[in-house]
Amino acid sequence: MELLEELTADLSSGLMNIRTRNERDDALKEQQHYTERPQTNMEETIQAVAAVVELRDAYTAGHQRRVAVLATKIASEMGLQKNKVRGVHLAGIVHDIGKIQIPAEILTKPARFSHLEFSLVRTHAQAGYEILKNISLPWPIAQTVYQHHERLNGSGYPLGLSGEHITH
Repeated sequence: MELLEELTADLSSGLMNIRTRNERDDALKEQQHYTERPQTNMEETIQAVAAVVELRDAYTAGHQRRVAVLATKIASEMGLQKNKVRGVHLAGIVHDIGKIQIPAEILTKPARFSHLEFSLVRTHAQAGYEILKNISLPWPIAQTVYQHHERLNGSGYPLGLSGEHITH
């Protein structure tokens, strides 16, 4: 009888431990879901904004996604941390967001841009920065958008930065 009572107590204790562990695991999963959800919402919002820009400029539809994929591959090959690679991907998705301020007639023009039109198109990096600069993100996306046409030799725009002066 004592043996049965001891076994019953052990089984009861074991079942309580399993139940407690399962409840803890469920609580951790729920906490992780609520922790990850804002990140997912932010990334989905960034992708939605990029889709709006691409709708205005059918000529380059898919360009931002292709840039994001290519930039992600390069960042991975460079050995950047997974979180930084994610930031590079998102910056690629919105790098042309400033084109939203360029008249559609210019963006869809089938001929070469005039000097004035090209000057206007070149303002998209600054405009993108202005759109994104006050959004709190875990990556320097606004600065990356601002500098995405800079060149190592200093021939890029909007600032003509070169080499190590290009920060993102």
